[in-house]
Amino acid sequence: MISYIKNFVLLVCVGLLFFQCNYLFGSNMNENFKIHPSILIEQEEFRGEFVGDDLLIWQKLEQEDKDFFSSRSMRIDLLKNCPQVIPVLVQWVYEEWHSYDSSLTKEKLTQSFHKRLNDDKIPLTFIVLKEDKPIGMISLKERPHDFLDFPEDSLWMGSLHVNLEERNQGLGRELLRFASTVAGSFGYEKMHFYTSNFDNVRWYLNNGAYIVQKRFFRGHPITIMKISVK
Repeated sequence: MISYIKNFVLLVCVGLLFFQCNYLFGSNMNENFKIHPSILIEQEEFRGEFVGDDLLIWQKLEQEDKDFFSSRSMRIDLLKNCPQVIPVLVQWVYEEWHSYDSSLTKEKLTQSFHKRLNDDKIPLTFIVLKEDKPIGMISLKERPHDFLDFPEDSLWMGSLHVNLEERNQGLGRELLRFASTVAGSFGYEKMHFYTSNFDNVRWYLNNGAYIVQKRFFRGHPITIMKISVK
């Protein structure tokens, strides 16, 4: 009987001790869980607000400046941040293409560049600046309406231009490479483009592009090409 009572008392004591520990440590654990979810929520909100294609592009721009352009007293930026240079870009394209397309106007080109004032979606344009003046550019855009036989969601590169006095420094090659890496960040595996200049075809071939087909475009021969995205 005495042994039974001792065992009963021992069980009661153990139970009380367990209850006390659970109360002490359990409350602390609950407090911890009250803190941890808030931290996780804050982290998720941070990702949603800052981590996306726009931040990824900014990181790529900063790295590109560091790796290539800064040492040449140049910088690369989004057209979105320098819309005042649009008239210069329009003039570049107009001078190169108006003889091929009589319907091309500066008003149309201006509207087209204004549609590229993006940093997180296609279309967008990157420009190279030297002493805050544009000396080069390249664009990523949707499929042109003149090429309906290509996939609707295909990515196209265009407006690759480097001022004559700044050529032979590797700027065009670097712009092409940079556009390719940005295209990859959007999930593309290749980008198409076309040129009417045979010398340009040779240059693109030397820089990793392939010929897709040749055709007439508004009465002039062009070469459609593609390049794999890195």
